[in-house]
Amino acid sequence: MTPEADLLHRAAGPILLPRLERRHLARLFAEWGFTRGAEIGVDKGHFSHMLCAANPALQLLCVDIWENDRHRQIAQSRLDADRCQLLRLPSLEAASTIPDATLDFVYIDADHAADACVADLEAWAPKVRAGGVVAGHDYDPSAPRYGESVVEAVQRYTTAHEIQPWFVLEGLTGGQHSFLWVKR
Repeated sequence: MTPEADLLHRAAGPILLPRLERRHLARLFAEWGFTRGAEIGVDKGHFSHMLCAANPALQLLCVDIWENDRHRQIAQSRLDADRCQLLRLPSLEAASTIPDATLDFVYIDADHAADACVADLEAWAPKVRAGGVVAGHDYDPSAPRYGESVVEAVQRYTTAHEIQPWFVLEGLTGGQHSFLWVKR
């Protein structure tokens, strides 16, 4: 983590929620009555499936570029075509097709480079209605492959947009934490 990102992390850091994982978000979204959401970066559709299994009323937009055709096929076979719309588009292009304030939540798990993650937040956060949730995966400063970039991106975005409070689900086993905030 850069010294600037470390300073931001300590100065405007998240509220840590231990023993909560993204699978818990699927149940919470259902309990909160969320019926329209998007997952950005779907891969094989594991989390999309989890979201739909927890919430029979959910209509889910599943966005990925699916460079690996086999992963797209797995996602397609795992997800209900009546409830899940699979868009094979780059994140920013897909975001441009969605009207603002029409989603109950967005969950971002696409390109983990810091600038790309910030761009995803800038593009997708406006799509979420007030009272909805902006969330994402892999907020983990100890993950050398991608975590530092996601941490930096989320810190930059939340600081620039003065988002408080915001949260990090620390999970039960560590690693691959999710971040989230309620849209105002």
